Amino acid sequence: MPRRRGRLLGNNTFAFMGHTTRLAAELSTEAVIKDLKLLGPYFSGTFERSWVAVPGRKGDIPPTVPQARAGYSRVGGAPKTITPYIPPPLPKVNTRVHIMQLLGRGSSYTIGNKTTYRAIAMDLIPGRTEKTGVASSAAKNWFRTYLNGGAMDITVKEAIRAAALQAKRNPETTL
Repeated sequence: MPRRRGRLLGNNTFAFMGHTTRLAAELSTEAVIKDLKLLGPYFSGTFERSWVAVPGRKGDIPPTVPQARAGYSRVGGAPKTITPYIPPPLPKVNTRVHIMQLLGRGSSYTIGNKTTYRAIAMDLIPGRTEKTGVASSAAKNWFRTYLNGGAMDITVKEAIRAAALQAKRNPETTL
């Protein structure tokens, strides 16, 4: 019985894999940031709007956004509004690069929050509900629970699955 040949051979296979990996990284990043915005505290919306993604492994996102002035609070006010976030595109992939380089480098993002008070808002240090005296819109230890409780893993796996299906259905758009 003759072997079936795939549609993609040689450099096209590497290009397809590289572009699919980029798509998976972009969709995963977008989905994780959406989760962080939904799960995190929301008072004025500044913290929610300050989630960003930077292509590559950059370490830390510098804190540049100060805390919003007191006065408006979501509690008892307007409903939580989540702003959409589309990560910046990753750099194009060189089709002649070794496959491990293709999959390992240039296909990742660093996600972070740009607020100066992010450690408190993410419950990494105490003070989120103690300082405001207002009931919070986020569960206690929401950030660590998201990272370590399995929810982020599920979000990333679903985004990778969606990227693979999208690339499989439309391989010409990924090349």
